[in-house]
Amino acid sequence: MWDLLPAELLEKVFYYLSNHSVIHCQLTCKQWAKIAQPHLYKEVTLSTLNIEKFKRTILSSTNNNTIGMLVKKINLINEDNALFDPLRYGEYFNVIPTLSVQCPHVESLNVSKTSFSFWLDLNNARDNNYWPRLKEIPYPMEVDGIYYYTKMVLGLRGSIKNILLCDQLNYVENAIIIDDNRQHSHSSLYRSEYVLLKRELSSFLHLTKLIIRVHTNESIQDFDSVFEDCPLLKNLSVTLYYFDPAKHVEGEEEAGNDEEEEPCLTDIVPRPNVAILDFISTIHSSKDYLYIMYKFPSLRRLYINFGCDERTTRLVKRSRPMLSKQLIKNLLNYIIKIEDCRLDNIYTSNFTETVYHLMTTAGENVIYSPLEIIYENDNLNEIHHEDAAYLRLCTIKKELDNKTLPFQELNTTNKQKKSVHFTIVFKADTDEFALPHVNLLNEIGHTTSLIRLELDMKQKRACRFMADNTDFINMISGYYLDHLFRTCISLKYLVLRGAFLLDCDPNTDISQSIEHLILSHCRIHPPVLYQLSIRLPLLKTITLDCWEFVTVDGRNSTEYIEQFLMVDMPYTSLNTIRWISDDKKKSMGNVFYLRICTMIKEVYYRGDRSELHTTSAQAYRQSMSRETTMTFCIRCKDIKVFSLYHKGFHMDYQLVSQ
Repeated sequence: MWDLLPAELLEKVFYYLSNHSVIHCQLTCKQWAKIAQPHLYKEVTLSTLNIEKFKRTILSSTNNNTIGMLVKKINLINEDNALFDPLRYGEYFNVIPTLSVQCPHVESLNVSKTSFSFWLDLNNARDNNYWPRLKEIPYPMEVDGIYYYTKMVLGLRGSIKNILLCDQLNYVENAIIIDDNRQHSHSSLYRSEYVLLKRELSSFLHLTKLIIRVHTNESIQDFDSVFEDCPLLKNLSVTLYYFDPAKHVEGEEEAGNDEEEEPCLTDIVPRPNVAILDFISTIHSSKDYLYIMYKFPSLRRLYINFGCDERTTRLVKRSRPMLSKQLIKNLLNYIIKIEDCRLDNIYTSNFTETVYHLMTTAGENVIYSPLEIIYENDNLNEIHHEDAAYLRLCTIKKELDNKTLPFQELNTTNKQKKSVHFTIVFKADTDEFALPHVNLLNEIGHTTSLIRLELDMKQKRACRFMADNTDFINMISGYYLDHLFRTCISLKYLVLRGAFLLDCDPNTDISQSIEHLILSHCRIHPPVLYQLSIRLPLLKTITLDCWEFVTVDGRNSTEYIEQFLMVDMPYTSLNTIRWISDDKKKSMGNVFYLRICTMIKEVYYRGDRSELHTTSAQAYRQSMSRETTMTFCIRCKDIKVFSLYHKGFHMDYQLVSQ
């Protein structure tokens, strides 16, 4: 019956199968083998291990090389340039000359590592009119390939879909521009190739992806004519390496004019077909943001200065445009419509004002996920101030990890709204101590949109006797928390990472809003938890994630052993306490013991990997003497759930009503 199935039906079945499954199917009979061949050989991946076998297969196939005619896409794994090195294997494999003849209908060619010999072979194949339908070729990975790459794509302008337009592959320090009569070097710019390809862009009939890498002093607005020459463009990547035209060689005309008037937005034609934009450059003014918003109204992905190199970051910091309230509002309403958006290294001359506007001008369909404040350098002997701060905005949808972020009620009433992740990064410059986020919270703490705050201190080493500086003591002791409790009047969720919590300010400030607290990778002096119990009367959940209990001066101490852990919060009615341990901590056996002390009674529990049972005080005390058994002691007003995430333990244990 199977041999009576129509060929069209079998083709559709094979379409949904993996190559491994199709290989087995072709062994069934001659009919199935014939139908399976287009699926098996449409795309081939070749390396030194299998290329000779593949060549023998296509050369031995009957009916005028049927198999070679089926190949549409070739992936070449070129490790150590073994496929194209003429001094080693190149003449033996003879890769490009053989494949171009035997596989004439190839439309896509990918190479893991290009080389000068590869470009020579490929250009020779094109000079002999092989592979006229190529839609995709690899980008050059060495500067010697830029000339041949440019020649290749110009000859494929009727079919090629992806193009790299560049004068160098990466940023070149002290770059120079030379004319065609002089030999190129690694420090020279391939300006003639760049200008030639740029001038011919309008003749590329099927261009959908364009990558630009160029040394220039121009902004993205100056490339508007380039975008207009590519009417089918969908994917755009622009990297502008700042280049001082004064370094041009004698006789070269300087590119760009600092006094040139910026184009009016009314003269800009929107390009709604562009779906992806990756842009790395210095943002010269706020008009660059306006240009992007107006020019590309239908983006699905937008990356600005994401992953840029250190030199570009320094130049971005130097420009510092002023962002107005209206621009910030327009920018928020723009990025919230984008599925994947990352705006990084946003330096502004009005930093505090910008942060305030971001927190208070959210649109109707905009909600904020945590406001995250990061101290990027973890050296305590360096200052972090506003001039060295920048912003990140992100709209990527992320699933919350219920283990570390137990805030399921967050956003439950706003499922149709998209979240904006807002990060403030303070960078270090000079040898002083400072906590600039304290001053920042003075300005934005009262805003009702500041519901959740994540503070990443990254303090890895400190001792109280190291300095008498007040800011330093605030930094390592936790005095700043009382200021936070006082200023952030709407804060419900607080996450502290990498912080020292050794003491609190003697002048107590109470938060009447915080309900959820996460202490992640913090060094905690246990009496601080007692002080937090006084300061956080509405606290419902507390999570201790990969903590370290230390002495009052921040040092490790044998007083707080790993297998005995205590939380003393007598003024707190907890719904849940979560204990999360990293994988580096040693395993503590298959059971643990728990002591719960509340205002009403004292209860002892014995827990295993699945459930919790009440036990006696004697059994609890005996467990404290065993080094392989975890023992917990919790003193609070009330508690309902104890969650333990340790090796082998991943449970939320319901406690007997207290």
